[in-house]
Amino acid sequence: MTMRRPLSALLGEVAQGAVEGAQDAHVAIRNIEMDLPIDLRINHTGEETELLGDVPLFLTRTDFDAPISRLFVRWSAQRGGGE
Repeated sequence: MTMRRPLSALLGEVAQGAVEGAQDAHVAIRNIEMDLPIDLRINHTGEETELLGDVPLFLTRTDFDAPISRLFVRWSAQRGGGE
């Protein structure tokens, strides 16, 4: 069985890659939107529950595989407010 990453690790890596790409191109990012295929699993270890989410390992699927989910993520820059 292949270990899947926590969903937070996937999102962090995707965001970091986008920011580094923008820095290399010398542009400022104000919004990032991504629509990704994703394999989601819930992992129970002892008393803890963790949401695992990673890109699919294989291009082909069988009837034994769980269906692929889609994840839409939007990050937006906001100004700090005095609320």
